[in-house]
Amino acid sequence: EFAKEQGLKVAMAMLEESVEETMEDVLGIANGIRLRQQPREYKQKLIEDGTYDKWFDELYGTDQFHLYDSFAEAEVDRLLAKLHYMRTGLNCDVIILDHISIVVSASEESDERKMIDRLMTKLKGFAKSTGVVLIVICHLKNPEKGKAHEEGRAVSITDLRGSGSLRQLSDTIIALERNQQGDMPNLVLLRILKCRFNG
Repeated sequence: EFAKEQGLKVAMAMLEESVEETMEDVLGIANGIRLRQQPREYKQKLIEDGTYDKWFDELYGTDQFHLYDSFAEAEVDRLLAKLHYMRTGLNCDVIILDHISIVVSASEESDERKMIDRLMTKLKGFAKSTGVVLIVICHLKNPEKGKAHEEGRAVSITDLRGSGSLRQLSDTIIALERNQQGDMPNLVLLRILKCRFNG
């Protein structure tokens, strides 16, 4: 939506999947379909009738989307250099980093909390110094008791997996909740856990 509705340039560093998977997912979202989950025959038909090329050119031919081929990138300074290039070299307005835990888990650092503290401090400095909107995806801790988040448990700011710097250094924290076992498993609730600017 950033690119389509607001005309902003968006970069994506999706560390859990290949750039091809990200490209196909974003192409599907832009056209209201879960493209990657479709059977091969369906995709082949889109290619043969020219629909796939049309969709691709409309989305990626505008220079508004940039994907970082960074599957399981482990080197923090290298990742930060790539993010910096996305902002200063490609002039991206928004960068999505999915997700912070994989950067830490791929590192040789033994203390996950300290690693996240250092990484979040660097990311905050990068965002503030360049003016980029940086969206960092964070996973949740498994609750010690009670129902799981996948079963509709409300997300609290203390549920963020990792370090307290995730909540302290972030300007805004938005949780996505859904009950996969409920009557409406595709209904997603957005919960604003923190907004530094509006309370």
